[in-house]
Amino acid sequence: MKQLHTLVSAATNNAAYISRNEWNDDHAPGYGLRKRMVEDEMLNAGTGTGNLGRLNWVSNFTGSGGVQEPTAADSTINHIGGKELFTGTTSGNYTAMTNGSGLSTLATRIEDVNSFTWVVWMDTITSITSLCGFMTDASSKTQADSVHFKFDPSVSANWECYVRGASAGAAQDSGIAVVASNWYVLHARRSGATDWILKVNAGADKTFNSNLPAAALTFGMTVHTNTTANRFLSADYVCMVVDTQTARY
Repeated sequence: MKQLHTLVSAATNNAAYISRNEWNDDHAPGYGLRKRMVEDEMLNAGTGTGNLGRLNWVSNFTGSGGVQEPTAADSTINHIGGKELFTGTTSGNYTAMTNGSGLSTLATRIEDVNSFTWVVWMDTITSITSLCGFMTDASSKTQADSVHFKFDPSVSANWECYVRGASAGAAQDSGIAVVASNWYVLHARRSGATDWILKVNAGADKTFNSNLPAAALTFGMTVHTNTTANRFLSADYVCMVVDTQTARY
């Protein structure tokens, strides 16, 4: 076992310290491969479904007006890779990138997830709705069961944190305002058996200890346009730490 820490520098030079808790980095006998980390730097240039990043994300979109597959985002200092989602220019369009074969393919048991992290960017922050994390349906702006982050400027100028189970559970405001063309670190982690803690950048922890989901969910990110113009959401990095309930063998 070892402690893994990552320091992610945002575009504003506001560094966010992320502790991903302990994870098992070998095949220690008796531990049963319970804790493993999967991550994606989004380095490849692939744009089609099954060729997005290291983890072969699936893309889904709807509508007209120039909707297209995700593209490889230009790398910048401190952000060596990236995938960018486009909505097209018809109000109501969305584009999603998920780990399942469809928008609501429930591929991952949330009970077996210890933590996850997204590093994301938006160049326009009006008439947009963006979601990142575990969701019931990546095509929807609202979720029945989830652990996710959401930005909707019609509701709040800040990132909002959500933990929902059986269509119950209210959002908590992250306290971190969204600024166009800034990078944001969205981090969620379990604390014991009863809490989820979500935070954005170096903001305050937001603790949830009720209405926790216990279901298979889809993991990904989605962007909606609420106007007749393209809206964009880019991901530079994503990480998930798996911690199964018992040993796999």
